[in-house]
Amino acid sequence: MIGVCLGTFDDKQGTKVLCFKGISQKLANKIVFKVMVDSFSCTDSENRDYSAEESIIPIQEDNIITFSQFFKIRKDDVRGKEKRFSISLIFDRTNRSKVYQEASYLSAFLNNLKQIVAKNYNPEHEFPKDFLKNFDQLINKSIKFGILEDTQLKNKVQIICPICYNKNQVSVPKLIA
Repeated sequence: MIGVCLGTFDDKQGTKVLCFKGISQKLANKIVFKVMVDSFSCTDSENRDYSAEESIIPIQEDNIITFSQFFKIRKDDVRGKEKRFSISLIFDRTNRSKVYQEASYLSAFLNNLKQIVAKNYNPEHEFPKDFLKNFDQLINKSIKFGILEDTQLKNKVQIICPICYNKNQVSVPKLIA
């Protein structure tokens, strides 16, 4: 895995990067824009929503692929009374087939992260400054990665629950730090 990126769509500013890890600000801006545009392109003129909660989006010019989840949080002063967010895992494009193969495990990781993000969201003040400042710690607290090679040359990731500290190992695409 190259990095992680959290973004939103602001009615006045458009797409907006909230925090990121492992990538540049420029790449984070590009990812949030492409991911959010992808999520908005799934509605029709009658306002029916055909969007999925997840999407795998290749960004060929940067040789990356993103595994993204979208979610909404209620906010009364925005259009539609819901604010859209995206959280993306960024991988080298050479890991594309593995991202598809291991999508259920990546989905579980993002679901956990998404719940923590939603819990820290305050409709009045967006996110507390300390939450955004400590995004690295959020990633590390939500799921800790321990890469272990197995005999089939797949990586194993050790998932540790931040509440009960139960451990579980799952196979994932090769993570590139």
